[in-house]
Amino acid sequence: MIKNTGNYEEYKVSIYSDDIYSIEEYNDIYVKENNMYIKINLEITGSLKNRIIADIYFQDDIYDDIILQGKEIYIQRKDLKKLEDGEYYILDLLECNVYKEKELIGKVTDILNNNITETLEVDRKRNNRKKIINSNN
Repeated sequence: MIKNTGNYEEYKVSIYSDDIYSIEEYNDIYVKENNMYIKINLEITGSLKNRIIADIYFQDDIYDDIILQGKEIYIQRKDLKKLEDGEYYILDLLECNVYKEKELIGKVTDILNNNITETLEVDRKRNNRKKIINSNN
């Protein structure tokens, strides 16, 4: 999530990763505007708690009127690093079935991140209601 610091092109960016500097590993970084992914340049200038401070600007001047505040940053799945056995990306939990012991509770429909932990939204099979659970459970 991008928030302006008050300086032109400088933003606070929340990174949903164990390593907030991991975004530097990716060459192709995007923001989404009207169902279109637009490539941006991101240069880290500092950090603050679990956020980075970065200069962000578009590679093409025709997009300069787009407001970045509140936008999310995207990378392509093909660019994600290979994981070790037993590791997974939180994104991989989407559409997974959730069980309590052997009983099917429902399916993961969304992943909410509050910078402390990921929370899963589960569509409950039993009564078609949504349930929010901590992903560490």
